[in-house]
Amino acid sequence: MFPDVEKVTASGNVIIRMYGVIQNLQFSNNLVHLDLSRNNISAISDLSNLTKLKIFHLNGNKISTLNRASTYFPTCICTLSLADNCLADINEISHLVKLHCLEQLTISGNPCLSTEELPLPYPFNTGNNF
Repeated sequence: MFPDVEKVTASGNVIIRMYGVIQNLQFSNNLVHLDLSRNNISAISDLSNLTKLKIFHLNGNKISTLNRASTYFPTCICTLSLADNCLADINEISHLVKLHCLEQLTISGNPCLSTEELPLPYPFNTGNNF
């Protein structure tokens, strides 16, 4: 249908599942840039057939685990944005180990980076005379 499509932007919609969007993208083997940011996606879907995908934006969704990323994400992804999701455990990043081309990863705004519950390493409120 559109075999030459290289970039798809579907940000700011009410997409709940990647599956339907991905099924509609099956026709494009040349897709390089996919933007699904600012939706309501809570789980990742199989993108392994998008063998030319380099840039993937998933920021601003509700993703809490990356446990399927090692088999669902194509290894050619260079830029991956997962900022402002629901990743509570920093160890979720270990599921991205097979992304050999990954150069830029954004995870800011996730609960795993929150410092609210961490104690200060030194009590700075003791009236130090620095």
